[in-house]
Amino acid sequence: MKKSNLEQEKRQAVTEETTEEKVARLEQNEKKTSFVRERLFLLILAVASVAMLVPSIQMWLKKPGANAPGMFPTIVTAGMLLCDLIALFQLFRAGRRGDADPELHGWDKLKIAIGTEIPFTVFVMMAATILYVLSLSIVGFYIATFLYLIFSIMFLYKGDKSKVKQALLVAAGMDLAVYAIIDLIFQIHMP
Repeated sequence: MKKSNLEQEKRQAVTEETTEEKVARLEQNEKKTSFVRERLFLLILAVASVAMLVPSIQMWLKKPGANAPGMFPTIVTAGMLLCDLIALFQLFRAGRRGDADPELHGWDKLKIAIGTEIPFTVFVMMAATILYVLSLSIVGFYIATFLYLIFSIMFLYKGDKSKVKQALLVAAGMDLAVYAIIDLIFQIHMP
């Protein structure tokens, strides 16, 4: 009995050391790549702001005026872009590079920054969501949603085969609920 408790305490000590090492490694990666991560995030935000600003301006130009439907989105996205550019300017002006590692260059820093900021699960779910949106026009809303929900549930449960029935029921139930509420009640037909 004492032997099993001793073994269990050893395993727990090894696990704690491993966790502490992981935390230390993540903190070190964050310090090494803070400038790259901030710059990458601000650049992505700038691209997204421009992508939203262009259609907003087009909508406003179709019907210009103070009460035009495109006025508010144009002002908001222009404000987002302005704030983003100011933040980028301040970042480069301050020259904050954190504890930059001279051995890491360009692509290596970017890989560590992405790995630090976006865990694998988040990356897979972002990719799955992009594929879901793209598949909507190909296979239709109901089939795409059904497949997306099954994949998401099974992936998040790490492929646990006992959850297949649950995933199928949830996906089918969601499709039926959307069909009943959106198509039948509100009479808005999904593609």
